[in-house]
Amino acid sequence: MTPIAGPNHEDVDFIPRSFALVLSARSRPATPLVVAWGMTLPDGSVITVGWSEGSTNTLSICGSPARAAWLYGATLAWVDERGGQRR
Repeated sequence: MTPIAGPNHEDVDFIPRSFALVLSARSRPATPLVVAWGMTLPDGSVITVGWSEGSTNTLSICGSPARAAWLYGATLAWVDERGGQRR
């Protein structure tokens, strides 16, 4: 595997992990609805971008994926199995 270099040409030792925040089946039984997308950061915190039709988009930084899910009143769904760990 070819190493990935950061902005200062240092080896990147962390690969972010992506997730979706989905409204629970109780609140939308017919079709799940993604209310935000997020990714993990090296310190365990996350950044999320949320949107809903007819309202302002939001950008949030939370201490953990679980906290982001709580903020949006949603369920955490990991998008990828890789990432979120140091090499």
